[in-house]
Amino acid sequence: MLDIQGEPLPGVAVRVEENEKVAVTNALGAYRLASGAQPGDDCLLQFYKTGYTSGRLQLTVQGKMRTPAAPVELWPLPASRGVYLYEDYKYNAATPIEREEYRSKGRGTVYGINRSGDCATENTEPLIICYKMPKYDVRLSKLQSNDVTLWKKDQEIGAFKLWTEQGTVPFERVQIDAIDELLMAIKIRRPLDEGVYAVHWGVLAGQSASEQRLHCFSVEVPDEEMPADVSEQVVTEEMPELTQKETGE
Repeated sequence: MLDIQGEPLPGVAVRVEENEKVAVTNALGAYRLASGAQPGDDCLLQFYKTGYTSGRLQLTVQGKMRTPAAPVELWPLPASRGVYLYEDYKYNAATPIEREEYRSKGRGTVYGINRSGDCATENTEPLIICYKMPKYDVRLSKLQSNDVTLWKKDQEIGAFKLWTEQGTVPFERVQIDAIDELLMAIKIRRPLDEGVYAVHWGVLAGQSASEQRLHCFSVEVPDEEMPADVSEQVVTEEMPELTQKETGE
């Protein structure tokens, strides 16, 4: 047994489906389990450890003495329900923000948020993980900041900056754990531009969903500093010293 860093994972309970016998992995992540199956029988192994996803492995018994099993990786679980950026084997929680509904002159009903959150990454291809969130209708949207005059309950409440949907980002939805279906990955299909993004379940389009919050994060691309010697060379080439002939004098 391994964790997703490829390190041995001790203390994992292993059992054959419909069999009461249980083995526990040792410090090297190894285990030995008497299944009672005969050569040629198919067995489904199940793996459980507190704080990790469960796992399974289908194998065919090869002999009476021993059948080697392929390594199985278990993912650690986040501390609580939500959306996370998974970087350097750590969970960074996206900021959950309640969606607001307003009326704006000339735009009708507007759905958005009045802040962008404090979760940020410099990775333009982050792995986004949803934990215990709805499995369907998930969306990834890029947000834009607008200056709008807003109304609520037929009363003007003033001009505000409001973050609304600029467009959606294509991605692939992948279920990480097949048994409990606790972790779902959002794998983007192209690098993200710098800006603010939100994972949501259609609420920016006015849809009713069991999850009304937006889970926000920002992509911040650092400026690449140009080496001093290169910078001086560029200046010299682009701004040569002018002679009297070149100035037309």
